[in-house]
Amino acid sequence: MYELRTRILKAEVQGIDAIKATHMKAWKQFRCTLILDGWSDQKNKSLINFLVNNAEGTFFYKSIDASDEHKTGEYLFKNWMRWSNK
Repeated sequence: MYELRTRILKAEVQGIDAIKATHMKAWKQFRCTLILDGWSDQKNKSLINFLVNNAEGTFFYKSIDASDEHKTGEYLFKNWMRWSNK
């Protein structure tokens, strides 16, 4: 269990970060399409997945709990801009 929580997890995070860097490089070169997938879980929380698609493929970027929000285009755009610039 200790190995999973430390060394193995750290290696997985580094691998995902490398994949993300490759995708982000392609986003700048080829542009990309933002895909939003909204759904509700078993506790009726409203969740939104942010995915990005381009020549490298589709990359899961982030998921948010938007239960207490009005899901307007402005709200989604502001959240995307806040996360994508990090």
